[in-house]
Amino acid sequence: MGEIGWRITCAAIIVIFRVVRRRYRARWRSTHADAAVRRIDTKEKVLLGLTTLIGMGLCLLWLVTPWLDRAALGLPAAARVAGAVISAGGILLLAWVHRTLGDNWSPSLEVRRGHELVDRGPYALVRHPMYTAIGAVILGYGLTSSNAIVLFVSPIPFFTLVAVRMVTEERLLLEQFGETYRAYMRRTKRLVPFVV
Repeated sequence: MGEIGWRITCAAIIVIFRVVRRRYRARWRSTHADAAVRRIDTKEKVLLGLTTLIGMGLCLLWLVTPWLDRAALGLPAAARVAGAVISAGGILLLAWVHRTLGDNWSPSLEVRRGHELVDRGPYALVRHPMYTAIGAVILGYGLTSSNAIVLFVSPIPFFTLVAVRMVTEERLLLEQFGETYRAYMRRTKRLVPFVV
């Protein structure tokens, strides 16, 4: 496959990822946009905005311009195919996470009336499978692009956001669910089953 084919593959990754996210965001807006009992979003909106601007901006810049071509890695086709497969797996995991969370998902950190602690599906394996899924999409995209800036620089804002957000999210869930959440933390890892 030529370079145009790889760029088309990367464009498809972005489009499919955005379709999945928009579907669940639209569902949230129509049913729960104003239902939060407690919401934490002080630094979150700024970090999320920067993450999107820098991370997605670099990915799109590589996709539609030759400006980042000097950072081409020249990865073999097998590595680029593996990247596309990792991204596809991340998108499938993201859809599974959203389906499992159902009405418990929201784009900001919040607790709503009737909020339940979800510990089934992918949440039986890790506490933050959505971050795992998005991280897989980002890293897979970077491999597929075979570009050093996209692979090594564009993920930095996302992983910074996740590092900050996980701590805040777990604190909120501990306040809400107490010992039940502590027990859940003891039997699961944060992002990768049996690892971390």
